[in-house]
Amino acid sequence: MITTGRSESINAFIKRFIGSHICLKDFVKQVDIVIEDIEQNQAYDTMLDTYRSSFLRTLTLLEEQAHNVLTPYSFKMFQEEFGRATQYSVLRQDECAFFLKHYKEPTSQNHMVHWDGKLATCSCKQFEFLGILCRHILSVFIHNDCYEIPQIYFPSRWCGQALKMDDMLHELEE
Repeated sequence: MITTGRSESINAFIKRFIGSHICLKDFVKQVDIVIEDIEQNQAYDTMLDTYRSSFLRTLTLLEEQAHNVLTPYSFKMFQEEFGRATQYSVLRQDECAFFLKHYKEPTSQNHMVHWDGKLATCSCKQFEFLGILCRHILSVFIHNDCYEIPQIYFPSRWCGQALKMDDMLHELEE
């Protein structure tokens, strides 16, 4: 949402409570009720996501971490990539460079992943484009027994509310 649209949305929200006839005490009570309602809706949505669509397929630590951090939509995209990560073999490894190929398709494109233990980049550039780790980087993580995805691979646009709140608190502390 662009800044003007966000401002108009906030103004419309506040205008529901503010008027020349409302005192500050009543305004604060109404805002408190609305915040409580929003929190209940979020809790309800989280419960639905838990029981309806977001389930772990592999029970790995990487998938569990992604499930706890990502929104339901982005977690489904992650699961798709994670499921396909096992279909790639590391052909060759030169220090920090890994060369991967699909195990079955002889005509598939080779991909190069550069990973120094902290930062990973892939020749497919999916993370740079979508913000979701690609199957090639995930395959390298699996190949190297990486049990935790670094936080930089969870862009805030794909994160659930809890991680965003943690980031905001961390920024305020700094």
